[in-house]
Amino acid sequence: MLRLAISNGAANDHRTPGNRGGIESLGTLTLTDCIISVCTTLGGDGGGLFNWGGTMSISRCTISNNFAHGSSSDGGIGGSGGGIKNSGGSVIITSSTVSGNSALMTDLIGDQQTTGVVVVVSNFGSMIIKNCTIGGNLVGAIGLVTMYGGGVWNYGDLEITRVSSCIILAQAELAHLGVEFMPLRLPQRTAVS
Repeated sequence: MLRLAISNGAANDHRTPGNRGGIESLGTLTLTDCIISVCTTLGGDGGGLFNWGGTMSISRCTISNNFAHGSSSDGGIGGSGGGIKNSGGSVIITSSTVSGNSALMTDLIGDQQTTGVVVVVSNFGSMIIKNCTIGGNLVGAIGLVTMYGGGVWNYGDLEITRVSSCIILAQAELAHLGVEFMPLRLPQRTAVS
């Protein structure tokens, strides 16, 4: 897709977890000079973009003001990847901006069982980030929720290159109770060059 703008996409069915707000890709997708903005998923992951086991290339794009929300009423799922979620696939992000996105997990039951992987860029596959800006994003939790990663959360293979021109800024957090917050959480294999 070249020079395409997608905005105001909404997947709002709490009864069917896993909806995506902007684009869900299961195959090969190339986005160049695109804008994905103001897309929402309630009870799902990937407010802006969701790569489900496919290959996604994002170049000179803006991923902004998207929202993912999960809650204990949805089985404690959702809320991962307010901007971008990669699940088992491969994503390359080049010369792009990921900003103003948000992710929220709500524990409506108060059962202390809800763990939200509440992040803005979520990687559970292979991801390369080159010459990008990731900043001004928000993660939030209401209730007894564990929350991670306002900027990038990696649980796969992540490579950040051209680090002098790749900016990951401090992100914001909003929480009512228990929180673990870091702008960049890299518990798995990460290469920075």
